[in-house]
Amino acid sequence: MFQGDFLTLPFIGAAVGNCFTGLVDPQWQSLLLALSMIAVLSGVTRAPLTATFIIIEMTNGHSMIFSALIAAYLASNTARVFM
Repeated sequence: MFQGDFLTLPFIGAAVGNCFTGLVDPQWQSLLLALSMIAVLSGVTRAPLTATFIIIEMTNGHSMIFSALIAAYLASNTARVFM
């Protein structure tokens, strides 16, 4: 892992998630962005709990803990299969 991963990976996740925000209802767009940030960070670092808690604390999204853990688990296990 390089030193700048914890700054760049959530940004990449938000950029990818932003491509799909037009497909969901506007009230769910912020959730989609946060989940994509968690998924990218969790997939690359393979640390789903760390990625979840870092992004939840950054976004103050404590109500999305269950969906965030599912996204982190799926991304981490997908990365384990393909890497």
